[in-house]
Amino acid sequence: MSNRKLLAGVLVIFSCLFLAACSDDSENEETAEQNVEATEDVFYSVLESNVKALMEKDLDGYMETIHPYSPAYDSTEETIQEFFEFSLDIELNDLEVKEQSDDRAVVAYAQRTVDKDGSEFENNETIGEHVLQLDDGKWKIYESEIIEVNPLPAEREAIEITGDYANEITSLPTPFEEEEWLLASYEEGEGETTAEYIPVDENLGNYSAIITYDYYENGNEISGLANFISVLELSLEDMTTGEFEFERFGATESEVMYQFRVDGDATEPNQEEIGRIFVKENDLYVVRYTVMEESIEDVDEIIEMLQEIQ
Repeated sequence: MSNRKLLAGVLVIFSCLFLAACSDDSENEETAEQNVEATEDVFYSVLESNVKALMEKDLDGYMETIHPYSPAYDSTEETIQEFFEFSLDIELNDLEVKEQSDDRAVVAYAQRTVDKDGSEFENNETIGEHVLQLDDGKWKIYESEIIEVNPLPAEREAIEITGDYANEITSLPTPFEEEEWLLASYEEGEGETTAEYIPVDENLGNYSAIITYDYYENGNEISGLANFISVLELSLEDMTTGEFEFERFGATESEVMYQFRVDGDATEPNQEEIGRIFVKENDLYVVRYTVMEESIEDVDEIIEMLQEIQ
């Protein structure tokens, strides 16, 4: 399968036609033009030109990629200008020629469309197929079929850690790829605070994994490490209606680690978590890594990451 991307500002346009030699016989010239062997790059360049014109708000250039005998030609010329109101960034992915004959080709595609200005435009990823046909020796889009449209998660605004306990959280290291994780939530309560990090392309309403920092002021004096993890285990077991497994390990006077898994709960998704509770200047911290539905495969790596947070 061919896989090509079109990024804004990085475009390569290939010529669709060539003549093997000059001739005074116009009929022979036309025949030579029509019989040029069409490669994948020829078809892909048509789609790339189409997308480029849309991003550049070039109506003439866009319509040049549409077959004049397309049943949607007139309506396309009218409606495409509505998209010119937005500043779109478009990527073409997973291009593949599904069918090909002398005068017709079907090209599958995935297209990611994002408004750079963050307007009311719904960012989306579209999966579909374009049918290309020859028009006077040039390949053009005759018709298109949209198979699937998936909205993209809205880009989250950066959250700043501020408040009475901001220093207690920001002083802790973040030993994970920060370009892959984004702070999604920070909340403070009386004597406690929580910061949550999730993958950059997900949101708190639907995430596959989450890294959480919890802080409890004077938590070791108020509760104590041993009592805290015992209460944690009992509370989780009491809240769970499905199969629940809990294990604690690596306990010392100043820290303890745990791992639990929940399956088949009536209200909660299946999940697995590895956490570390530690004492720092009589305060209690809990750092935890949780995955939804899946199992944690790289357990040693996650344990090592959590141990770096101190």
